[in-house]
Amino acid sequence: MTDTDIAYAIALALAEDSLKVQVTQAPPYLYVVLDRTGDHPDYDRVTAITRTVIKGLKPPDIQAVAIYSRPLGATDPDWETYFYTITPAPPPRTATRP
Repeated sequence: MTDTDIAYAIALALAEDSLKVQVTQAPPYLYVVLDRTGDHPDYDRVTAITRTVIKGLKPPDIQAVAIYSRPLGATDPDWETYFYTITPAPPPRTATRP
């Protein structure tokens, strides 16, 4: 699965003409950059939709997703969040003596 495939699926699900979606896979991370031409989108919605798309696509070797948003033409994001695609393993249990 290519970066372009993932970006297209996210953009299609978001259905926001004011957002350009870029994706970079760097296992175990997936980076999503949203270049926007308008106002800030509803970031809770953006995060939920992105999570749903990634969960459905199941890109191999991806354990965490970072989402960044910035005005079109900017280099630094002015919003960011992240989520894990796997459930971290519980800490090891220590044995107790009876």
